[in-house]
Amino acid sequence: MKITGEVVGAAETQAAFNNLASRVENDAAAATKVAGVVAGKAGSFAPIRTGFLAGSFGVQDVFVISDAPYAGYVEYGVPSLGMAPQYMVQQAFETSAGEIDAVYSDWIASEAKAMGFEATSG
Repeated sequence: MKITGEVVGAAETQAAFNNLASRVENDAAAATKVAGVVAGKAGSFAPIRTGFLAGSFGVQDVFVISDAPYAGYVEYGVPSLGMAPQYMVQQAFETSAGEIDAVYSDWIASEAKAMGFEATSG
């Protein structure tokens, strides 16, 4: 992404980019969208016995959550019981790279435009 704009003076330029960075880092909107993307895919990586776990993923604040009380055991495994981890959320995150990139690119572009900069891809 390329961000362009006119800011006169070195101090003003530094302040403008610091403001942009701060706005992007401190806003949870993009992170919540990313969590939604990941939660939407996590169920497809869940082992299916009843289907409850696969349909239990959602978003709370900026976190992927599950209503299934055993989701953490399935995600991370229980080595002492010989239960291997399934890494459902991790796999969902790893296979969503393009969508996650698009969410953050759109967010950065909108923040830059709100500050009077022009943001273009490339």
